[in-house]
Amino acid sequence: ADDLARAADVAAAGSVRAAALSVAVDADCATSGCALTSIRRLLADARSDAHPEVSRALSACVWVGLVRGSSLLVQHDTKLLLLDLTRLSAELFRQLALRRWAGLPRLRFATPAPIDALAAIALRAERAAERASARAVRAADGGGEAQPEAEAVDEAEAEAEVRARAAAVRALLESKAEMLDEYLSVGIVGGCIYSLPQLISGYVPPLCQLPRFVVELATEVDWTAEAPCFAGLASALGALYAVRAADVPGSGAPAGEVADGAASVAAPAASGAQLEGHEWTIRHVLLPRLQRGACFAPPRRCAFDGSVTQVACTQTLYRIFERC
Repeated sequence: ADDLARAADVAAAGSVRAAALSVAVDADCATSGCALTSIRRLLADARSDAHPEVSRALSACVWVGLVRGSSLLVQHDTKLLLLDLTRLSAELFRQLALRRWAGLPRLRFATPAPIDALAAIALRAERAAERASARAVRAADGGGEAQPEAEAVDEAEAEAEVRARAAAVRALLESKAEMLDEYLSVGIVGGCIYSLPQLISGYVPPLCQLPRFVVELATEVDWTAEAPCFAGLASALGALYAVRAADVPGSGAPAGEVADGAASVAAPAASGAQLEGHEWTIRHVLLPRLQRGACFAPPRRCAFDGSVTQVACTQTLYRIFERC
């Protein structure tokens, strides 16, 4: 009797948890009702570009398991599909930023982050990547190492350039602080970022990508026209919030390693609880929003850019077995 009672309690708790998760998904998928024409057009473009077959596959897929932290195996009917969570989540967060434009709750930092320091981290990483590439070219051409004196001069000049560019990034973002706060809940005061938008409940973006984010805001967003500006801001947020294998505890690059021109922050060895937490977040927070048509319209490119890849089909396997 006690075992039955405990089983009933567990089932009831699971039902309550599932209901709460469903309510959170509904809230995240709701639109802010922003009346700006540019936002309405960008959302309409996303809907018109949706791939119907990918949409159906995502909406009805069943969890199989994570692969390398940022890839997910799911089953749809007789097909086994591999989902690239980095690509899909970046697009999901881009669309959610547009859907909830000017109505986003706020994630506050315990300690505000200086914009110029963040920008300097990303810019130094870019410089390190350039130097590594130059060394590789010299080695391939049979050239020797650069002279230490010349490297020291170059390094001093590069550091001065980094500081100047970082200061420019800070100045630009400070000048746009009111708009960033009003539309995206990106809070800036005193040259520091103190908040980011809560794009979906229960998910905190990988803050090791924050240095690259502030540089992208300053260098890759077209601030001269409304529609391109809003599109660029949403894309930058999508890139910041995207799930990446290197951001999973224990799977990242070593400290100081440069990946894709962005600073890589060393991740400590992952505990079982950390990995379970990551899997839980993907399964119960991210995947349900990828499956909900009101949240996410997978673009047509998902069918051929590696976002969704068919890796097996049971019908084909049955034919192989029959021939055997």
